[in-house]
Amino acid sequence: MCLQSILGTVATEHQALTVAAAQSSERFHSCLVEVEMRDPFQGLQPAKLLITVIADSGAGHCFLPAFVVTRLNLPTFTIRSMQLQTADGSIMEGPSLGAEVQFRFTGSTRPESQDSRWHTHPFKVHNSNTAPCIIGNDFWFK
Repeated sequence: MCLQSILGTVATEHQALTVAAAQSSERFHSCLVEVEMRDPFQGLQPAKLLITVIADSGAGHCFLPAFVVTRLNLPTFTIRSMQLQTADGSIMEGPSLGAEVQFRFTGSTRPESQDSRWHTHPFKVHNSNTAPCIIGNDFWFK
């Protein structure tokens, strides 16, 4: 699936996707979108967080910065840690925790009563609060 198809899917549900992001998709494989996140296990009144994420067809997995887990009080689970390398070849330890999150694209045109506009998906949790939130291919291609 190419980024044009992905952006078409997002644009259908997310009217706030900017023209600039759509135009940049011809040169890049990502764009910024705003999503609302919540804990899928908190019942009727879960805590919510509005956050700008990178919708990235070049990323293999979805990632959350640690502060999202803390702010939403998300339960975490252990994942197999991976060793990554930075652009200069130095070693960087990958995430060792995951969390399941519900999110929706703000500006969705579906009625509020339709739960289908909320997506439940597992994310890998960065060890850093300043790392970006990324929606990667494990979401786009499921």
